[in-house]
Amino acid sequence: MKWMNIPETNRVKVTKDFKKFILNLKSDTSWGEFEKKSGMSKYKLQEYIYGKQRCKPTVKTFKEIVQHFLISPEIIQNMIVWNKDLENLSRDEFGLIDSVVELKGRKHIDMTKLCKYMKIAGQKKSFFFPMKLKTLNTDFVEFRYSSRNSQFNPNPIRMKKYVPFDGELFQVFGLIHAEGSKYEKNLAFVFTNSSPNTIKFILDYFREVWCINEGWKCDVTAWNYDSKENKLRVFWAEKLGIPENNIKIRKGKSHRLSKTASKFGVCQLKLFNKTFNSIVMKLLEEIKKFAENNDNYTGDYLTGLFSGDGAIATHNGNFRYIGLAFNQKSEELDHYHKVLDRCGIVFDKDTIRKNGRRCIIFKNWRTYYKILLITNGKLFLDKTKNDLFVNGVLENQYFKPLLRLNKLKSNKITAKSYSKVFNVTTRSSLDCLARLVKLNLLSIKQEKPRVFTITDDGYNLIKFVEKIGR
Repeated sequence: MKWMNIPETNRVKVTKDFKKFILNLKSDTSWGEFEKKSGMSKYKLQEYIYGKQRCKPTVKTFKEIVQHFLISPEIIQNMIVWNKDLENLSRDEFGLIDSVVELKGRKHIDMTKLCKYMKIAGQKKSFFFPMKLKTLNTDFVEFRYSSRNSQFNPNPIRMKKYVPFDGELFQVFGLIHAEGSKYEKNLAFVFTNSSPNTIKFILDYFREVWCINEGWKCDVTAWNYDSKENKLRVFWAEKLGIPENNIKIRKGKSHRLSKTASKFGVCQLKLFNKTFNSIVMKLLEEIKKFAENNDNYTGDYLTGLFSGDGAIATHNGNFRYIGLAFNQKSEELDHYHKVLDRCGIVFDKDTIRKNGRRCIIFKNWRTYYKILLITNGKLFLDKTKNDLFVNGVLENQYFKPLLRLNKLKSNKITAKSYSKVFNVTTRSSLDCLARLVKLNLLSIKQEKPRVFTITDDGYNLIKFVEKIGR
């Protein structure tokens, strides 16, 4: 267990179960015999057991108990009220990869494994309580937290035991990282966005996949002068399937109102359940680690990130470049750097941080090419926004030569034939062909250095462009 690796001098508050546990080990022997058998001081053990609350056992004591009595660390761990120094020490016992199981040919996350060692902050922030789970049937499970004295009992949550481990999961949690709750200690799960379709996408996912249907509420802030409270309430109630009395509407500050702002306002989707928020935040952290260290589902994760924090700059309605915003006070920039670096997309994070920027700007056409391939042509969930990006990339003057490969499939590719087909000079043909070779879309024949052939990557690009309908 991970808590076994911390300094042995750390002192930990224990529960009443620790007293029973020691007395059971002692059984019929005297304290003197028990001291010899355990190798621990009988006076210290008596202090821990007989009511001296100021005396707290050290981690060294726990290690000695485990070693001398051949006891599983999990048994000791469940007797600890975790303080702030030990908050996160056991949470990674089951990571995301360890929790993935295969059911009916599809991968799923076993939520009982993922959440087995989770802790939650109590009313006193220095203490953390373990999560308990109750299997209702083969498909559903109930999670709850509770303190020993029952003074801190957040509402339980019932949900699916197995959650599909697929692209939609990574899209949803990419969006949550961009626009959702950031802290496990929050009392409610919150997701904020101005797009009704995006809000509905998140809500439908948790309703249909996790089977969490009740308790959803939303607060809508209207920033448009012409927005009417009654119409907004009716619109969001019909769009999300939430009762009107669970929807609050308020006007933004008068000096910030605008006629060009979204007429639907900005919606905060909420579920007031601390247990649910803790589970979502746990899974979010695991998915972030997975995206930093694995190539699978990276494209779906980027789709979620850009759909939340991504932006497209235009001029006179024409595409210019894309950007990805981040919080300067958090570690988002480092996280984005790790994820994009795995995709072969490199940027200077130190310069961005030094200049105080709040957005990563992408202007290079090679970067666009990689993003298109990684995301399978779907960088944004919003179709209008995504079409603007895809069309802008394909019309880029440096990207157009890549699209000409389709016309070269049945031809012998030379600089002369290229210039003839596309009506360009021989020098321009050589520049374009050199660019295609550098991208590994064309290769040079060894026996005929002036003749080029389309590589496997080239044929994949042709199929990809045909797939996105361009």
